[in-house]
Amino acid sequence: GLPSGPAQPLTVFLDPERPQPRLDTTLGGGAGIGIGGVEPTANGVQFHCVASDVGRGSVGTSVQNAELLVERGYVE
Repeated sequence: GLPSGPAQPLTVFLDPERPQPRLDTTLGGGAGIGIGGVEPTANGVQFHCVASDVGRGSVGTSVQNAELLVERGYVE
């Protein structure tokens, strides 16, 4: 994983009432994504997800993009 990324970026819930914004936007310190209601469909898979705009927004993603560039040797 990347230094600023959560240890567990995805959390899959089996509970049909989850994920819920009020309960699950803090997953992974605000950078995690909650997934639930996973069902097969004729075209693939359908699911619901919850993510925090603060942790997974443009700033958080930009930091992780920069970390990935450093990790892969594109920048120092």
